[in-house]
Amino acid sequence: MRSSVDACSPGTYQTFINNSSATACVPCPDGTYNPTFWQSSCYRCPTGSYCPHGSNTTYTCPSGTYQPIQGRASSQSCLNCLAGTYNPYTGQASCSICPVGFYCAVDGANDTNPCPTGTYKPATGSTSNQACLQCPIGTYSSNHGAATCFNCPSGYYCDTIGANTTKPCPAATYQPIYGAQSAYACLQCPAGTYNSNPGQSSCSNCPSGYYCTVGATAARPCPAGTYQPMTRGISVQACLNCPSGTYNPYPAQSSCNVCPSGYYCDVRTPNTTKQCPSGTYQPSSGSVSALACINCPAGTYNPSVGQSSCLSCPIGYYCPIKSSDMQPCPTGTFQPSTGAASVQACLKCLNGTFNPYIGQPSCRTCSSGYYCPAGASSQRSCPTGTYQPIEGSTSIQACAPCQNGTYNPNIGQPNCFTCPVGYYCTAGSSTTQSCPTGTYQPIMGAMTVQACLACPVGTCNPYTGQSSCFSCPAGYYCDAIGASNIESCPSGTYQPIMGADSVHYCLNCPNGTYNTYSGQSSCNNCPSDSYIYCATGTNVSVPCPSGTYFGSVGNGSMPVCLLCPAGTFNPSSGQTSCSMCPIGYYCDVVGASSS
Repeated sequence: MRSSVDACSPGTYQTFINNSSATACVPCPDGTYNPTFWQSSCYRCPTGSYCPHGSNTTYTCPSGTYQPIQGRASSQSCLNCLAGTYNPYTGQASCSICPVGFYCAVDGANDTNPCPTGTYKPATGSTSNQACLQCPIGTYSSNHGAATCFNCPSGYYCDTIGANTTKPCPAATYQPIYGAQSAYACLQCPAGTYNSNPGQSSCSNCPSGYYCTVGATAARPCPAGTYQPMTRGISVQACLNCPSGTYNPYPAQSSCNVCPSGYYCDVRTPNTTKQCPSGTYQPSSGSVSALACINCPAGTYNPSVGQSSCLSCPIGYYCPIKSSDMQPCPTGTFQPSTGAASVQACLKCLNGTFNPYIGQPSCRTCSSGYYCPAGASSQRSCPTGTYQPIEGSTSIQACAPCQNGTYNPNIGQPNCFTCPVGYYCTAGSSTTQSCPTGTYQPIMGAMTVQACLACPVGTCNPYTGQSSCFSCPAGYYCDAIGASNIESCPSGTYQPIMGADSVHYCLNCPNGTYNTYSGQSSCNNCPSDSYIYCATGTNVSVPCPSGTYFGSVGNGSMPVCLLCPAGTFNPSSGQTSCSMCPIGYYCDVVGASSS
């Protein structure tokens, strides 16, 4: 195995003698190179490169040059590309010929020069821009480096030498060929055609519903009321008036519309329909005048214009000929069938029925409490004091008077009210009659005043219309039958029970009591804080007189007022003690009122 110290470096090579160690590392000669160790020879330098003495790599010739021979050792071997050729890459053995559309003007060119727009160059290897030829008239070139010019397309013209763009023929013209050389090649669109855009090779046919004059940029619509069924219309005279029975509300139409049912179409106004008026109809299409509008027959009506049929008159109504509205049957009548033609079809409501509304198919049954003669538009009320319990009554004779013991204050009632307690009701009464004061009536349905009972003794009644009498209160007495007022017990007496029927129930106030007022249920005790006495049956209390004094409360005679003893006196009444006779005075009698 060889040692690394014996290795010759790149750019050299080593020779061996009888497979022994190397004698020397020799540099690669001119025109060769060696990129690695351990080489016994060097490589020959390739074309497009050069290799100086001792090279460990190749050196490429630059762009714009070429080197066609192997084993070259110097950069002087890299030759410039000749004019008409070029080389964009390094290390090339030859140069490329300048392509069509381009020129290569200098030696050593590494790129091409394009011919400008508006020119072309069909040959290779050109050395000057003089080789770029101007596009002839009728052609153009919009790109750099063109090998040829293009014929001007249809719809356009190219009117200059060296054109780099096309010129469009204007709207309303066309140009059908390639290579047009002037604007005179643009032809006006003939009548019946149009062109709305520039640069067109042909014109469009005028569509149906339109017309197009010479040189038109747009189709013109036929006016409303006309039509044009063909293409390529050349003037407004191609627009035909809609025939009678047809119309056209819009412009630019190829046909007219048939006048619909309910309408007519007059030739004088072909752009619109005319409505048949309300109250008429028109069942067919294509009508040409108002004479086609037919009056609605009797029993039908039409509230709207432009109708193909009339409506049947509904129940509750009648419709004369040519009606635009239905007429209601009046109140008090009815009409049960459709298709009525006159008011005579409205039937009077039968006896016992009524109708308060117009336009009704039937009448209503008269309510209880009311009566309804034939043709009634409202119910008639039975008067107060009567009643009517059944439906469908036909006259006031059906209103029966209220029976004894009942009454009716209202009109239109199916029954009467039972007379309440405290009252009586005669036949046909519209109000109740009150039992008088001093009486009572405890049952319902009383028929006469004789049912009002007199209040018994011990009771009274100050009010009318009562179901019972009031028991005479304590302090009073009721001593008569049918009393309407109570009698008061007099002052100085009292009456402690209810229902007293005589003055004898009024008792005198006992000793030690008094009563100032009448109609009292008890007496008042003589006061303890006033030195008085009360006799039996008195209505006031009396103080002890002067010269006496009061010895106890509640006694009933004068001896309770004691005489002042000798040596005392009492100048005032109502005292409980006597005063001692003062110094300088004497009181030598019993009952002295002064000293």
